[in-house]
Amino acid sequence: MPRIHVVPRDSGWAVKSEGASRAYRTYASKDEALRAAITHARQNGYEVVIHGRDNRIQKIISPREIEGKGGGCFITTACVEHYHLADNCYQLKALRKFRDKTLIRSSNGKKLISRYNLIAPIIVSHLKQDKEKDTIFSYVLKEIDKACVLLESKNHKGAVAIYRKTVKLLAKRYRII
Repeated sequence: MPRIHVVPRDSGWAVKSEGASRAYRTYASKDEALRAAITHARQNGYEVVIHGRDNRIQKIISPREIEGKGGGCFITTACVEHYHLADNCYQLKALRKFRDKTLIRSSNGKKLISRYNLIAPIIVSHLKQDKEKDTIFSYVLKEIDKACVLLESKNHKGAVAIYRKTVKLLAKRYRII
């Protein structure tokens, strides 16, 4: 399978196709490079290989993880799959509707979605391998349910705050941020 690598450089981070002698482009931060690599990988069906400062491979993200099943609700989709719920369950429908009809319409919402799409597949990959995944999935689903209740009452800021807090806790647990 074709791969694209995010590799360290003296002046930042580079995105480089596997086997290429030169980097496609260099970015100031790893976050920017990873975002570009994921965009490129999504368009071409590549895996993304993320390296650390020591140039060792930290993580490989498959095309399926990049695309996410169920339209980008990566963490909620993982919970739904864990509990064997339908892809059109209440939680996924509520969050997708909010994302597609409300969040995407503001520049801050677009930034939030973009950042989420960058880190959520990595979080899910770690979460599925976590020995405490049952406990974590239980916590996450409770938080998702709280966010959905707030969306029903039109408390969008409250719902975003809950989801953002949950994602931040997971990212911290898996040392993504």
